Amino acid sequence: MEKFAPSLDNWTTLFLLVAAQGLFIVFITSYLFYCILKNTSFFTIFQDYFIALTMSLCVYAIGYLGYARPHVLAGKTVLRKH
Repeated sequence: MEKFAPSLDNWTTLFLLVAAQGLFIVFITSYLFYCILKNTSFFTIFQDYFIALTMSLCVYAIGYLGYARPHVLAGKTVLRKH
């Protein structure tokens, strides 16, 4: 059985990949909160703006990662075989 281990030169890429996945999870969670809260009586305009700002920052950050570091989101293997 072959083992996969991260190499030292790929730690940054691995970290950025996890960060991009985390940003996507935050975006999806914000969207779900919006869909659930929009029909409630206690949903305020402040909450609406906060959710919209959070989603916008996530989209911007993911786009920046894709533009500044395209190898992170290219779908290449980060872990090498030993």
